[in-house]
This record gives sequence, C-alpha cells and structure tokens, in this order.
Amino acid sequence: MSHELTVSHRVAIAGRVFNQAGKPVGGAEVVMQAVPPAFKGILALAALRYGSKWKSLPARPDRSITRDDGLFYFVDLPNGKYTLRASLSASGKRFGTVDKSVTVARDAKGNIKTVFVEISLPATALKGIITRHDGGTGIPMAEVRIRGSGERVYSDSQGRYELPAIEPGKRTLLVFAQGYRKLSQVVEIEPAREQTADCKLKKE
Repeated sequence: MSHELTVSHRVAIAGRVFNQAGKPVGGAEVVMQAVPPAFKGILALAALRYGSKWKSLPARPDRSITRDDGLFYFVDLPNGKYTLRASLSASGKRFGTVDKSVTVARDAKGNIKTVFVEISLPATALKGIITRHDGGTGIPMAEVRIRGSGERVYSDSQGRYELPAIEPGKRTLLVFAQGYRKLSQVVEIEPAREQTADCKLKKE
C-alpha cells in the first residue's frame, strides 16, 4: 500500500510587469529587497541547502522571472511587509527599476490572502515633433534615427515621433525628410525618463 504526499502551495503575491505602453514585459526580474524576519530565516536555510548555486538561481523563494505575459508570483510567504524591485537588466539602461511594497496577511481561517500588484517599468524614451524651420504644421513621414544604432522611427501625420526604450547618454539624432535638409542634433538622454527633442528642418 502506497501513500502519496500532496503539497498544496498558496500564492501570496502575484503580479504583472508592463512597459509604459501597457504591454506585458517577459523576462523581467522581480526581487524582494526587504522581507519580514520570519522569511529571512527561511531564506537563510534555503541558501545553506543550495550552497554556491544559491546566488545564481534564476528563480528562488525571493526572486521571480516574469513570463511572456508579464506574470510573476511568490508562494507560501509568512505574514508581513515585503518590498519588491522589478527590473529588466537584459535591456541595459533602456528601462528603469521600480520598487513596490506589499503586505501579506491571512484570513480568520489562516488562509493566505493573495495580493496582486501591477508594475509599470519606466522607459528611457525620446519624443518630439518635426516642423519646418519657418513655422507651420508638422512634417509627416520624416525619418528619425539615432546615429550608430538601428533605432529609428517615422513621424506621424502631424510630425510627431517617439523613440521608446533606447539607450541613454549623449546621442546624435538624425532627421531626414523629402525636400528638406538633413538635420543632425546632439541630445543628452537621461535613463528611465521620457524626454522631448523637437526638430526644425530647412527646405532644400
């Protein structure tokens, strides 16, 4: 006669990570930055069990990687306050980090009350409008690119453009439009911020 041991896990914290456009972000890392004392003890025992492999584990009781739909979760947590930090390190500095604090609690029967959290990662982005040098309406279908990279976009019918999730730093913006002189403009792009760089083109 055999006996099967069934272990039931309870989701304590569940959530989803988005970008600023509201699209889910897969492969984002969600790591606990602060945990209650009871959970510190659990983590210490887990670290002893895994030894040198502990730090490199992609998924741990205090670390989760989002799925393609942006979802992540943590199970079987003790009561208390937790601080989560979401980041997308694989993208360099194209996105910033976000901290969220949540509190885990149980109901009168001792069941975990699942906390759901949504996290929006701030992108390093550049936007603006392309217009004629002598004023007037925006220039549609102007090509806007960043020198030395494959990052490019075309302005819309009103001359507006947006380059989302780009690398920060001192970058050279190149603007091309039929019938206008090419524009080269240096911009200082700060990480995890949306900045504006309007451009004025002169007629050929």
